[in-house]
Amino acid sequence: MTEYQMFYHVTPESNLESIFEKELMPTIGERSAQCESMPLVFLFNSLEDCETALANWLGEEFEDIYERLAVLEVTLPDSFPLITTVEWESASGTVISPNQIQIHHYE
Repeated sequence: MTEYQMFYHVTPESNLESIFEKELMPTIGERSAQCESMPLVFLFNSLEDCETALANWLGEEFEDIYERLAVLEVTLPDSFPLITTVEWESASGTVISPNQIQIHHYE
């Protein structure tokens, strides 16, 4: 029996159509270009970690975005390849299918 874990991803609302029509693709985004060398999808390991980041450093990163942010719930099998970046965050170099994603809430 396959075990699953839930993760959380934050994105501007304008990205939702593309994510749900295509997929959540690993990229080097404008926020990570200064410190990342490999395309990745960053995922918070818990909703609490996601909300803490939004109330602090991640919220500050999105201050220049004048649209709602979507918090996505991403359900992945335990066998899905993930990299642990720090204790509150994981990352994937693998595409995440829309059927593994749902909107948790908006900020």
